[in-house]
Amino acid sequence: TVVITAVIERRFQGRETMGKQDSKDADVVKTEASGEKKLSKKEANKLAKKLARKAAKNGENDNKGAGKGKKETPPEKPKLPLVALLTASFLDVKASSQGDKVIVEVQKGKKEILRGNVSVAQYLAKVAKCENKVYPVESPKECFEVDRWVEFCSSQGESLVANRDNLALLNAHLSLRTFICGFNVSIADIAVYCAIGANSWVRQKGEFVHLERWETMLSSLPSFSEIKAKHFAKAKKPAKAKKETGKKQDDVAECPPLPDVKDGQTVVTRFPPEPSGHLHIGHAKAIFLNQYYAQRYNGKLLVRFDDTNPSKEKEEYEHGIIEDLKTLNIVPHNISWTSDHFDYLNECAKKLIVQGDAYMDDTNPDDMKKQRDEGIDSVNRTNSPERNMELFEEMHTGSNEGQRWCLRAKIDMQCPNKCLRDPVFFRSNLLPHARTKSKWKAYPTYDLACPIVDSKEGVTHAMRDMNYKDRKPLYAWVIEKLKLRPVVLHDFSRMNFVYTLLSKRKLSWLVDEGRVTGWDDARFPTIKGVLRRGCQVESLYNFMVAQGASRKEGDMEWDKFWNFNKKVIDPVVPRYMAVDRVNNITLELEDVESLRAKTYPRHPKDKTGEIHGVKTLFLGSKVLLEYGDIHDEKSMVKEGEDILLMQWGVVEITQVTVEGGKVKSLKGKTKPDGDVRKPKRKIHWLADTPHCIKARIFEFDYLITKPKMEPDDDFKDFLNPNTLAETTVYVDPGLKTLREGDCLQLLRRGYYRVDKAFTDKSEELH
Repeated sequence: TVVITAVIERRFQGRETMGKQDSKDADVVKTEASGEKKLSKKEANKLAKKLARKAAKNGENDNKGAGKGKKETPPEKPKLPLVALLTASFLDVKASSQGDKVIVEVQKGKKEILRGNVSVAQYLAKVAKCENKVYPVESPKECFEVDRWVEFCSSQGESLVANRDNLALLNAHLSLRTFICGFNVSIADIAVYCAIGANSWVRQKGEFVHLERWETMLSSLPSFSEIKAKHFAKAKKPAKAKKETGKKQDDVAECPPLPDVKDGQTVVTRFPPEPSGHLHIGHAKAIFLNQYYAQRYNGKLLVRFDDTNPSKEKEEYEHGIIEDLKTLNIVPHNISWTSDHFDYLNECAKKLIVQGDAYMDDTNPDDMKKQRDEGIDSVNRTNSPERNMELFEEMHTGSNEGQRWCLRAKIDMQCPNKCLRDPVFFRSNLLPHARTKSKWKAYPTYDLACPIVDSKEGVTHAMRDMNYKDRKPLYAWVIEKLKLRPVVLHDFSRMNFVYTLLSKRKLSWLVDEGRVTGWDDARFPTIKGVLRRGCQVESLYNFMVAQGASRKEGDMEWDKFWNFNKKVIDPVVPRYMAVDRVNNITLELEDVESLRAKTYPRHPKDKTGEIHGVKTLFLGSKVLLEYGDIHDEKSMVKEGEDILLMQWGVVEITQVTVEGGKVKSLKGKTKPDGDVRKPKRKIHWLADTPHCIKARIFEFDYLITKPKMEPDDDFKDFLNPNTLAETTVYVDPGLKTLREGDCLQLLRRGYYRVDKAFTDKSEELH
């Protein structure tokens, strides 16, 4: 007896079909195969031929139907084994593909035909004699991590890029990593690169900065760029939104028009800093938004120092804020102080007492907090206005009795919004005030002073961050009870950054403990700090206005911030070269006899040097190279290899001297007719001459190691011990002309700002 398994697959209009008789015949085969009825060999062959004839007949009918305007769906092409091909290229193994087959030549002259994709890549990683460890078989844990990411790509398929959550996951994973796994390119990187490249993910500007950085880095490698050019579709760009006619471009952006602005109305905004610390990058958003709207509506910007707490305020901070405003090109219509209005604020407080809308209370702060949380009235809440006025005057004398009391608003202790549960409006403070000295012994709080002074100074629109959202009813309550001119409140989200502290208290601790050099330390998020690090005022303004006055909360990435800065400085900053003073090697050029100077434009797009000027580059017989450029983890420069000296030309290496596995010296000769596109090593350099000057370059890391601090976290537990890297280098003689504050690009290193200019007296440039 013979058991037959008959599988007939046909496609008609993209669907698998089976005739009724086919189903019946198939059932017969299944029944007979299960042993209910045994078939002879002759009967089995007869039944198989019958099914085959029916299949052919149905196929003809399919073709006839296709001829009536219905196209037959072509068979699916086998997917290219891109992971295997890219791995082979990266490992310098010759490989090609035929359908789903991979033909590799691990050993010269010996070809192998393999099937698979990732499995072929893993096989090549194990057998290829190469320094590149793309699959770390000696470490099971690392192999597990690589396999986990490969499995992730396989399971997601095309949805890997279609689902933005997957891209967000990859972006978050790469935020603190150069590679997907470990410290080198692995099959995990290759698999993810092929997955997102083959499916052409849609890029939204600034959405996945770490993923884009990772992809750009890999695309710069020859193996990856070759696969990308051959097999990847061009990246899709997000569709542009249609512009609405008759609408200002500013309205299309994230800065919406202000509410309740009447035609011809003069808009008055204000920026009210507290002089208890230097301005940080969060304040910059408030400053620029207030300026933006004042200019947009041909109005006025007021600056008012909220100097109502002598315990925290210093003249040093006040002067620093004024200096920062000048640096940011902020020219207010007027500068004032809340202390200018202390007499008026005192009268407003008395009016509230007389109206029965405020009372004096001597409940200690801890009990008051508990009562407000639980909605319990103070025993003093029912005191008469006369008694409250008497205690208010006593508080202003600064006596021992007066110091026990504070003025509280009488609103609603049962209100769900706890900001309205009788907040404090006046409290005692005997410290001398910076401006009024010892005239006052009690001072108004921000909750009372802000709405009163806003209304009095003519502010029409007060912009406040979302932290004050719950206080909007309190602001309106003060305006209503005192019958003041109303002010429109406009909320915007607070500017927060990952790995960043913006609390003045915490920043002050870092300064006092010597963790930084001062409020202008380049690692600090202060206005002074980011400007010292190289941020331009123009890019700071562009970034803040681009965020707009939206209410969407979130922590910003510093990469996005510095990308705005790059757009401003890249078109204008000069290019120079620098070589490490310690880790360098000398290349002797046999066909260069004497030192000579050549003039080059300081910016590559300014070919004539008419816009950005020119620089002098010295060409000599001895050239300094960075050691890492000629001997890295992957390879060592070889005799006969061509390298490209940037801004000079192609050089052929004629001799490599190696001692103890390290390159000790190099010799070469220039190739004037060499193709600058062919060398894999494109190297910056400096002629070994006395003209080179010494410099120190500083690079910085985050001050804390946690992206976002939780309310219960102690920031001291997350301080980063290594936040500053210092490198000594030789630099182009042309840097002598730069002044403090000038920005530049050191080729193949990055963008820098001159912190300490070179002078004849100084030994180094910083």
